[in-house]
Formats: sequence, structure tokens, C-alpha cells
Amino acid sequence: MVQEAPSKPPPHDRATILIVDDVPDIVVTIGRVLRDYQSRAATSGADTLDWVLHSRVDLMHLDASLQRDTPHSLCGAESSE
Repeated sequence: MVQEAPSKPPPHDRATILIVDDVPDIVVTIGRVLRDYQSRAATSGADTLDWVLHSRVDLMHLDASLQRDTPHSLCGAESSE
């Protein structure tokens, strides 16, 4: 008997996507779109760096117009750690 592949991978095998945005409604909307993945949210540069430096993040959706931090400053800080 041939088993069909599961429609969704088990939770521990799903990619973790970090959603970085300072607008809560956008975080919620993107989280709903990415419901088949483990999504986490960060609303500031400090939160983003904490997630990236201390947790597994497979992909990051980064708001290009964060109020206090720029994507370039966050990426530069992450790569210097």
C-alpha cells in the first residue's frame, strides 16, 4: 500500500518565518497568509536581532520602512555578531 504524502509537514519540520513590521495589522495579515509555516513576529529592530541571534529563523519578511531601524542596519548588525 502506498502512503500519500501529508498535506502539511509536521510542526517541527515547517520553516520558521520571522515577520518584521511595526504595524500590528500587517503582522497579523502576513501571519494568516503564511499559516502553513511557523511564523514569529518582531515589531522593532531590537526584537528582530533577538530572534535572529537566539532562535532558528529560516526566512525573514522585513518591512523596508521600519520607523526606528532600517533593514540595512539590522542586516549589518546581524552579520557582525
